[in-house]
Amino acid sequence: MRNYMIIFIKIFCLILIIISVASLPQDTFAHWPLFGQNFTKNNLSDHQINGPLEVKWTLSGFTSPNKPVVSIDGTIYLSSIYKFAAVSPEGQQKWAGNLYGEPVTATAGDNGNIYIPTIGCNPYLYSFDPNGNRLWKYDMRQTGGLCGYNNPTRINLSPDQKTLYVGAGYTWMALVAFNTDGSIKWATRLGGFNSPSSSPVVSPVDGSIYLGTGGDGKLFAFTSEGVAKWNRHIGSGGPTVRVGNVTVGPDNNIYAVSSGASQGEVLNSFDPLGNSRWLYRLPGGSWFGPDLAIKGNAVYIIEESSNKERRSLHAIDTNTGNLLWKWSPPDFLSGSLKPPIIDKNGTIFLSWDKTLYAVSPEGQTLWFLTLGSYISSFVIGGDNLMYLTFSSGDLAALANLQPTPAPAPEPFLDLPWDYQGKGLSFNEAAQAMSSYFDHEYPLLSTNLNELEEAGGNIVSFRGLPRKSLSYSSHDGYDYAKLAKVNIGDPVLAAAAGEATYVNTCVACGNMILIDHKNGYQTRYLHLQKDGLIAAAPEQKVTVNAGQPVGKVGATGNVVPAGDRGAHIHFGVFQDKNKDGNFEDNIPDGATDPFGWQSKDPDPWPLFEFKDPKNGKTLWTGNKSYYLWTKKLDNLDSTLTSNGGVFKTSRATLNFPEGATNQNLNINIQSSPVVKISNILSSIGSTITATAKDALGNLVTQFNNLFTITISFKDFDLGRFKQDTVSIYSSPDNINWHKETTSINWTEKTASAALNHFTYFALMAERADVLPPTTSANLTGDKGQDNWFRSDVRVNLDARDNEGGSGVDYTMYKVDDGDWQQYLTPVNFAGEGRYKIEFYSADLDENLEDIQSIEFDIDKTAPDAAIDANPKSLWPPNGKMVDITVTGNSSDNHPGSTNISIDDEYNLVEPAVSNFGQTIRLEAQREGGDLDGRVYIIKVVAEDLAGNITEKQTQVIVAHDQGKKN
Repeated sequence: MRNYMIIFIKIFCLILIIISVASLPQDTFAHWPLFGQNFTKNNLSDHQINGPLEVKWTLSGFTSPNKPVVSIDGTIYLSSIYKFAAVSPEGQQKWAGNLYGEPVTATAGDNGNIYIPTIGCNPYLYSFDPNGNRLWKYDMRQTGGLCGYNNPTRINLSPDQKTLYVGAGYTWMALVAFNTDGSIKWATRLGGFNSPSSSPVVSPVDGSIYLGTGGDGKLFAFTSEGVAKWNRHIGSGGPTVRVGNVTVGPDNNIYAVSSGASQGEVLNSFDPLGNSRWLYRLPGGSWFGPDLAIKGNAVYIIEESSNKERRSLHAIDTNTGNLLWKWSPPDFLSGSLKPPIIDKNGTIFLSWDKTLYAVSPEGQTLWFLTLGSYISSFVIGGDNLMYLTFSSGDLAALANLQPTPAPAPEPFLDLPWDYQGKGLSFNEAAQAMSSYFDHEYPLLSTNLNELEEAGGNIVSFRGLPRKSLSYSSHDGYDYAKLAKVNIGDPVLAAAAGEATYVNTCVACGNMILIDHKNGYQTRYLHLQKDGLIAAAPEQKVTVNAGQPVGKVGATGNVVPAGDRGAHIHFGVFQDKNKDGNFEDNIPDGATDPFGWQSKDPDPWPLFEFKDPKNGKTLWTGNKSYYLWTKKLDNLDSTLTSNGGVFKTSRATLNFPEGATNQNLNINIQSSPVVKISNILSSIGSTITATAKDALGNLVTQFNNLFTITISFKDFDLGRFKQDTVSIYSSPDNINWHKETTSINWTEKTASAALNHFTYFALMAERADVLPPTTSANLTGDKGQDNWFRSDVRVNLDARDNEGGSGVDYTMYKVDDGDWQQYLTPVNFAGEGRYKIEFYSADLDENLEDIQSIEFDIDKTAPDAAIDANPKSLWPPNGKMVDITVTGNSSDNHPGSTNISIDDEYNLVEPAVSNFGQTIRLEAQREGGDLDGRVYIIKVVAEDLAGNITEKQTQVIVAHDQGKKN
């Protein structure tokens, strides 16, 4: 019965309007930009809400409260039936007063003054100072009329805070501007049946004013001087249509909601000239029409319906009017779905029943909070602060009672080599890594081990699942030949800071650390010994961004296998405990400078280091942020049924009309290089392309073929077999399929016609897949095997395979020393054993397996001595006499010892095999032999290097007895 009475009163009122319109003066007014100030601010907030909120305080005593407003000093102003109150940010009522009429939502000026209209039979405009003192009151009834039809709209302030704007109902039916002292500045009559039903808004571009009305259901446009430009019927128009909300978007187009019993709700868009752009119809609706919110390329509107299952939030594309996505609460409850408010981050907040929801810009529920009463309205009152009113008459403050997360650090890094001088863009150079940061277990710098199930795999910054990439537990990025990083190239400081040299980490080789004085440190490993910016561990050197700090090398634990060899290992660490010491944040401070680019949780910050005694968590892994000052290619756009062309720096995707029959969010990202095998690899970076429907579901197939074109104009194809260049696609970035490809050698592009997403790469077979071979030549005075008794000169001779790319460099190390580049033959002089390990790399980074050779240098001759007993044989009677041979021979590396007997007459030369042996010599001489017969007993000792020592003694058969010696 009540509904019929309301309709009757409205129709009766419209009849009275026809005969009772008063003529009002039309004054000019100054330009004023879009404001929508306190009551909606286009339902956008300059503040952000980080995560779920909790109830901070509650204040009771308000009957049917309106939406609260927050002044510049944080005071909350809340109007309810016949009451208007000021509440402190701590939840204490500062003052309260009664008003004639039923107040609506107030407006707070920057000067602290408050402006509030009342409706019903006592329509007034009020102004109060911050202490609750009334400054003025203006009676909006003018010449009288029915209760409820003099109602003003909500008040808005001009940007200069000097003018109040309000729509006046029957009997005025005008747009009225007030001075802040309560006097009328100007008024513009609307005419006809047009009673204002929306608050006025203005274009930020040209100052045009837009106002919606009931009665005729029109949208009006005026110039900044108040001259009518145009008006349009919205929807079906007529006495049952009401334009309940009008908003000007950042694109200067106008968005207006019309509602009525016969048409439901319609969201309309017009250009500034009044031409209809599109309309979007919602089957539900209310007489008043919902508030709108516009952010980015989406306008957000609530669908209200008696069918609870249809109550939802719609995101509409501002360009096309097509549905981007639709969101409904997980449970269909009673009550109304309240209009959205959007925070600085783009998170959308809305309420239904007793629950407050946070929804992502993609339409996914982030979190929700269920409270004890039905929510009437809510506003964002500051960072992590929200005020809610309830049907119970309560005002509550919600806050993030947890510490506010630290803001993301400002990007400050560039790549640590001159990639631009080598013709590479940041996008290509950064993603030409040969080893990744492992987000699951970046424990390389510790003795901790990852779980066996994760061994041999990593989780990259692109997210799960694990991939078989180089290499597990890595805590930084390796850049080598693939990124045009050559041995001996300058390594550059990624940002300004203070550099220190470290040589105590055996596995790291020569290492430079740079403290960037912002809580982050970068590390440069495996540098050559020469060219270091700091040569002593205690030395600290101030460096500028891009300044050379060393040369690319292979010192430390560098294994020349796979994609490694001489390279830059680049790592980033954070001083998490802020004590100025980075060493106590190894490895928990390890940071990926590419951040974490996945919606899945990053496993590294979730990693816990526990106390083995009690199992308590001592610390966790680290949150990674994108720290590069330059961006990777990333395109976000919308694909409609009309098709479209989407371009990145290398790729163009051209969709024909009809490729999809729904609006899709297209995201195209540049991704790292891939190597399918030792033979097949990508030409530069690859492409990750995804499409999602309005509900966030992945779409991988299209109705029609689209064309993908990839440029290779900035790439040297000399290392590839050119007849094998082709576009490949993959559903999972693991299994790749060759697509039919057209090559334009003039434009240096490759194209393929496809109907599916998600991974694409331009690939080719490598022309050279064989490593060089290296031989070692040793020069010196050689003994047995590789034993030398002189200095040794080692010459390494590297040769590439026939038709190969050519030898790039040869590396060698001596014993357990550092790897170093071989440039000239190497000399060895000291005695001892040497092991030389070596390998070579060609210009296409084919790496030879490690070869080795060992040799010894021994320059010291053996010790030897020999004697015989007796040494004189007498008489010379021809008998055989026993002789005992004694002596010794010794050496650290003995080779052979030879004892021989030399008879002067060459008649008796018995064999002697060892010292202590007894031999028989003849006591006989020739008569003419005046000096007697001489037997020489000799020992010759030789070591493995060929060093020789010779000693001898004599046994004599004398000439006569008088000359026994």
